Parts: sequence; structure tokens; C-alpha cells
Amino acid sequence: MISRRRNTSGGITVMLKRLGINMEEDLQHQPMGNMACCVKLVPNGGGRGYDVLSHIDGTAPPATTADSYEEWYKINAIVLQWIYETLEDDLLVRILVPESTALQAWNHLKEIFLNNKGARAAALELEFKNLTLKSMPSLEAYCQKQKTLGDQLTDVDCPVNDTRLVLQLVHGLPTEYDAVGSIINQTFPTWEEACHMLHSEQQCQLARELMSTP
Repeated sequence: MISRRRNTSGGITVMLKRLGINMEEDLQHQPMGNMACCVKLVPNGGGRGYDVLSHIDGTAPPATTADSYEEWYKINAIVLQWIYETLEDDLLVRILVPESTALQAWNHLKEIFLNNKGARAAALELEFKNLTLKSMPSLEAYCQKQKTLGDQLTDVDCPVNDTRLVLQLVHGLPTEYDAVGSIINQTFPTWEEACHMLHSEQQCQLARELMSTP
């Protein structure tokens, strides 16, 4: 499981892009994606930044005799700490290796995650197909959840195009949206247009309810 345990980086911001997992949520619900990662260290004050992607993308480290090795070693230790601090104990013990580099720990995590890609894809597909508006707190939350699931499926090599996303959006609507749902199915609008049509219909329904209230 993955969770943010604590922040020991003293104001340092870590940005992991295209990681395929949300570090704030349970690992089981998040895909690893294509593993492309951008890690950025921003010190307090937002001044100088250090690109440290090279510590996990396979770039060879400098020779131990090189002038840049000491700086590389320090940043590598920080990246390794970020990785360790993000993991729950049950996963942490699986990648702890004496004298490990950030790249070695990262590759071990990739292997663990990618071995479970099929199971995650099946779980995401089931959730995607069964999601309904009534199960969500709001129309906005429903649209966002549907889009997020589509993106997550794409990250595990089960791409969801815009047409399927819109059709599935309509599929999960209650009967009071039948009219606008029928229009969406016939016109095949973009995802953004379909969401706008649903929000407009919702506003019309609320207005009619207010007008009918004694």
C-alpha cells in the first residue's frame, strides 16, 4: 500500500508526473502507467530547482572519482528517501536493500506494480462500467470520476477514447436524464460538451422544481 506517511523534506516539493499512482490513495486503485516520471526538488523560497529525473531514468551516475559525484550522491539519497517515505511498511520491506540507489529501488517498485497490471485493469474496467450518477455525491463528481477511471484504464494499456467515455457517461445516468442522454447518444459530442449538456439539464430540472414549489 502507498500513502504519504509524513513530510521529512523540510518544505521540499516532490512532483511525480505520469506515475500512474496517486500517492494519497491506496495502491490497489491506481495504475503505474508508463512509468515516465519527472521529479522536481524545489527548496524553501522557490528559488533554485534541481531536476533529478536522471536518478531514476537509467542515466549512469558519475564516476566515484568525478567532481560531481558527491553532489550526485547527496541528491540520490534524497530521492531514495522520498521513495521510502511514500511506502507503507509491508511494501517498504520488499524493496529495502543495503546500499541501494534510487534507481534500484524505483526499478524494484516498477516490477512489483507492473506484475499486477492485469488485475488492476480488470478492477478498473468493472468500476468504470458500473459507475452511476446515483452512486456519486454530485453530477460534477460523477463526471470527474468517470474521466479519472478512463485515464487510469489508458495507463494500464486499456485505452478509453472520447466516444466510449461519453457513451459510458450516459449509461450511468438515471431516468430523469433520458431526454438529454438520447441527444448525446445521437450527436456524439465531445466529453466536455457532453458534461456541459448534463450540467445545463441539471440546472433546468432545478429551475422547474423551484417553479413548481407552492
